[in-house]
Amino acid sequence: MRYLTFVLVLVALLLNGCGLFVKDESKIKLELNIINSIYYNDKADFYFTGYQLLAFPDTTFNVENYGDEFFLPAGKTMNVKYIKTSPYQTFLLSEISPNGIFFRAINPIERIKIKFDKICQSFVIAHPSLTDIEIDKTLRLEQIKITPRHDGSYQITIGDKGRGCEELMKSEKNILRSKEYEMMINR
Repeated sequence: MRYLTFVLVLVALLLNGCGLFVKDESKIKLELNIINSIYYNDKADFYFTGYQLLAFPDTTFNVENYGDEFFLPAGKTMNVKYIKTSPYQTFLLSEISPNGIFFRAINPIERIKIKFDKICQSFVIAHPSLTDIEIDKTLRLEQIKITPRHDGSYQITIGDKGRGCEELMKSEKNILRSKEYEMMINR
């Protein structure tokens, strides 16, 4: 009887492959807000995404195609205009640095690859399950943190305060961690 059970389980695994152990990425539901404006403060410790266009932005990022790129220096504001792409089907992949933010327009439901090649590097991604992470061998022992953001995206950072990294998005956790959230945490 044990032998028959073992054979049935083995046949089921072979027929199904590793599908039992792999999450179906097509079922990931993204609840991202449409970004129309961005502000990155002078201290380079917080950037805010807005849902309304700014009346007098410092610059405008015209998104025409996936792959379009733009750099926003610290202390500047920017409006985002979607020319040939739908704002509902476009995500701004962001690499955050003390000098500014590098943006690239991507399709939010396609897999992306990010590469960490220096300590304290930080990205804002659509969803961790759709992100392949490459880490330079010199950073293999560093901590990686994934933090949810108020706009439905996630920030992923390599390094921590003990390694000299300031949290570039420290306000995000405080925005999301309401009293209701704190009461729901399993402790």
